Amino acid sequence: MGHATPRASRALVCVVLLATAFATASAASAASAASAASAASEGTGAYTAAVISFVPEWVDGVPLSHVRDHNVQLYAQWVKAAAQQGADIAVLPEGSNGFLLAVGRGRQYERVQGAAFASVVPPVENGRPYVNPLEMGAVCPAEALARLRPPAVSSAASSPPLVCWGWAQLYNVSAMAAAANLTLVASMVDMQPCAGEPSCPSDGVYQYNAAVVFGPTGQILSVFHKNHLSGTSPVLDQPPRPPRTHPAYFDAPFGVRFGIIICQDMAFNDTSSMYSKMGIHDIIFPTRWSNLLPVVFSAQLDQSFAMLQRSNILAANQAVDKKNGGSAIILWTGQVLASDYDPTLENYPSVLVAQLASPVAQPLQKSSPVAADAVPLLAPPSEISAAKGLGGAKREMVLGAQDTCRFMGAFKGGCAKIDETSLEGTLSAATDDILCAFQYKRTYAAPNETFALMALTFKLNNTHDVDPLFNRLCMVMRCDRFPNCWPYDEATSSVWSDLYLVGSGDGFDFVTPERPLPPSFNGQLPADKIWDVVAVRDGQMIDGRSMTLDRRGRSISAKGISETLFGLSLTGLSPLL
Repeated sequence: MGHATPRASRALVCVVLLATAFATASAASAASAASAASAASEGTGAYTAAVISFVPEWVDGVPLSHVRDHNVQLYAQWVKAAAQQGADIAVLPEGSNGFLLAVGRGRQYERVQGAAFASVVPPVENGRPYVNPLEMGAVCPAEALARLRPPAVSSAASSPPLVCWGWAQLYNVSAMAAAANLTLVASMVDMQPCAGEPSCPSDGVYQYNAAVVFGPTGQILSVFHKNHLSGTSPVLDQPPRPPRTHPAYFDAPFGVRFGIIICQDMAFNDTSSMYSKMGIHDIIFPTRWSNLLPVVFSAQLDQSFAMLQRSNILAANQAVDKKNGGSAIILWTGQVLASDYDPTLENYPSVLVAQLASPVAQPLQKSSPVAADAVPLLAPPSEISAAKGLGGAKREMVLGAQDTCRFMGAFKGGCAKIDETSLEGTLSAATDDILCAFQYKRTYAAPNETFALMALTFKLNNTHDVDPLFNRLCMVMRCDRFPNCWPYDEATSSVWSDLYLVGSGDGFDFVTPERPLPPSFNGQLPADKIWDVVAVRDGQMIDGRSMTLDRRGRSISAKGISETLFGLSLTGLSPLL
């Protein structure tokens, strides 16, 4: 037997997939599912949630399936810890059984890296058909499972039958949920046969990055496949379009209906808002988010998502290295009930637990943290008015001097330096695509601290991506080596009281040079197409209740606060090209 290394050294960008489904339930199974749904509808909407910042381990010198089993055994203790703290539902991060450590390992991308971590998950949608691995036995019940699938699947040539692939993993996680008496969301690869389909891989199966939900009796409640693949092709698969977006929800026994998205799904305009459109405002978010500190931070995105979609979010993130980490439980108001970010990695794994109530169980307050048209904190100067007017983000619209700053070494953007001693001011910066403006007040300007406003555009993708991320950022960060803003400085002492950041241009309209604005565009955007707009301080989030996000103006504002500032950023969702 090999030895377990503390953590994999390789960071992996999130992965993605879309769901498939097949099968019908027997009359008895349908009755069981209906009973569970009825029980859910009688709940109060209050629940205790746990998110687990689990760190999967790599094991040398053993079959990949042993790495999977090793991690399932490891995270069992953290599920138990969540139950001991009264959790009704616990969420594990993306890749918690170790598959993200295997994909692309040694710069090799082979299908077995996904298959070894996979189970053929029964196609359950909101508890239907009724499938409980514990009632079917630890040894795969091939004949019973075959009845849940079309003939082509049940007759697949495989020994053991393909429907039994990874059954032990399903059984063990089901038993774990039942032993803890809670609803458990676990991450694994879902293998689904596809022989005969035009886009089917040569090995005859799709391999999906999946979140599988188990109820407190061990019943499978739902399966969600990640919609946006990045960094793991061709090990994992993304179905062809259409259909493109497949929501997956479930009714928990305590009376709350949850939706599920995985990692990079949050960054795309088709998946980020699909549940709020369905009236679902409690979101499960397993992730292995790669932080782009100090301006794109996982829990920061969780907070803005919660506020913009008016949804509670349970975000469980891996903490493999400093680039990752940052789990959170956040109310739809932006109030942070629990969060963790530890760049030393000394306090992981960890369990965050908080009590909350679904916004669906009570009328949403009229005082939303997202304003239809936010009122500026100060009288808006001409450059801020120009930015909000969307008159075309051009460099010539910038008032005052502009420099070219570097970020992360390779990226360049227009930037403006904030005077080190000034307690208030207004400045702007632009690229050819976007215009950014920033207005501020400070109560204390720390000596030897330089801040800058930067407008930055870049695209992230590689040969193992399917959906590239188009990044357009307006950001404020410490930049003592101005105009070189990398590496960044984590500690800041300056105290800010008022902040107002606004951006306009292609990046905030979700268009790219390859996809120009439609002729009918009038400078207004649908309310669901804004994404990351939240400040952080010292690696922790500012309470969202003190901020306002302006959907129409693409801005963030905060007034009367007293905070040090780690980073402030505003960007748009990636378009689906």
